[in-house]
Amino acid sequence: MAVDSIHAMRSARRRTVALPNTPAACVLRNPRPPYAWLDEEGLEQIHAASLDILENIGIDFLDDEALAIWQAAGARADHAARHVWIDRGLLLECIASAPPSFTWRARNPLHDVFIGENAIAFGPNGGMVFTHDLEFGRRPGVMADFEAFLKLSQMTPALHFASWEQVTMHDVPVSERHLRRPLPCPRAQPELPGWGLRLPGGPGEPAQGPPLLQAAARPFPYTQGPGMT
Repeated sequence: MAVDSIHAMRSARRRTVALPNTPAACVLRNPRPPYAWLDEEGLEQIHAASLDILENIGIDFLDDEALAIWQAAGARADHAARHVWIDRGLLLECIASAPPSFTWRARNPLHDVFIGENAIAFGPNGGMVFTHDLEFGRRPGVMADFEAFLKLSQMTPALHFASWEQVTMHDVPVSERHLRRPLPCPRAQPELPGWGLRLPGGPGEPAQGPPLLQAAARPFPYTQGPGMT
């Protein structure tokens, strides 16, 4: 029998099986104090160096709205160079306004996740290039594989959330991948916090707490050139 036929039969059989009512992952607490890899002097040196970089070297912001927000807050912004220098006083004020903990809201309140203090939240890994299964073996990931991993994460009671790019979608242009990640979640019927939850202002908006979190990373190597001294 052809591989495609076997795959179609298995897919049809899976669609007729009722999914279990996945229990909520329990709240885990770490009773141990954080590891003290550095003494207070070492931590202060790293903190001071970080403030110096942001204040005197600056950082790129490639979004016009972000540049305008920083400028309105009092930072020095160069819109042409898309670069911002953040005064350490302003930065520390912003950090002080962040809450020490919050509740990450899910569509199902039973799956809300507490973030902060000594709470531990487990989630899947992210950024994998390849995927592997018994039917098709090892291969570059595509959108369908990403959807499958999301569904598996939703069905696993040991995970508290089901976000991140669990496998790279090579059939989606790089410039669109961050926009496509939320799309498969309605088909996966998500209950855990993560990609694809209703955005604030829409139907079913959670009463309190963020429904969606994003991990941001600067995809460019450190460079120093004109206007960055």
